Amino acid sequence: MELFWAGVLSSVVATALWALATAVVRWSRGRGEPLSGWWWQITYPPRRESVQSARLSDVESSARTPGELVNTVQGEISVWELDDSTDTPWSIELIRVRHRRGATFGGRMWRVYKADFHRRWRFEGLLHDDSTVDCLYWATDRGGTGGHGTMQLWRVGAATRYCGDFAASKTTTHGREVTYESTGAPVEWVKCGSELEVKARRWINPELGDRLVAAGWRGWSPGVRRHVARLLGVRSGAWSTWFGAVPALPGRAGTGARGN
Repeated sequence: MELFWAGVLSSVVATALWALATAVVRWSRGRGEPLSGWWWQITYPPRRESVQSARLSDVESSARTPGELVNTVQGEISVWELDDSTDTPWSIELIRVRHRRGATFGGRMWRVYKADFHRRWRFEGLLHDDSTVDCLYWATDRGGTGGHGTMQLWRVGAATRYCGDFAASKTTTHGREVTYESTGAPVEWVKCGSELEVKARRWINPELGDRLVAAGWRGWSPGVRRHVARLLGVRSGAWSTWFGAVPALPGRAGTGARGN
């Protein structure tokens, strides 16, 4: 009997070690892939202007310092920039990409700007040899309020920026009448920690923080909290950050617990 249980235990341990080794190999392979990691997804209002790709390719190569980069990006002429200082993005999501076999990848998205912070999505995609990304996404929040659709993006300049569009459709039934609606808009992926992160930092700030933290903080994973906290100036390593307490925001006397 003792030999039997020893054999069972050794089988369980061997299976666990094999699973751990497989996971480590997948993780190490994925780290070197161009899309692996954390990104900001910025969705812009749809425009009719044509895209000036020459100006796009000059954005990163002409910048030398973070200060110069801000001015250069703001001066870009494309659908992936706002018209003036009064415009705002449709939304900003924080996304995590994990590579799988070959050029396939998957990941998750969390809404962090400017409303509906409960919305979340999953996505699956393919990175082509020409640096074009094709992606399917679908909502995972309760009720699926985020909808589903497709995205196609392509690399712009360095591997820290991808620009493209999303397309979504919605079917509504009213008795015998069926309505089909389709929407789309420019979308951009900017690598977290890159110089172009200033495009998200402008909106993820303490002024938004009270609503953002109160509405979404407790429902986010530690990785999401860490990146949002960094832009808000909150110490993500604090015990309160990891275990669900609402952190105090910079320059605020309270805990940011106001309603939306």
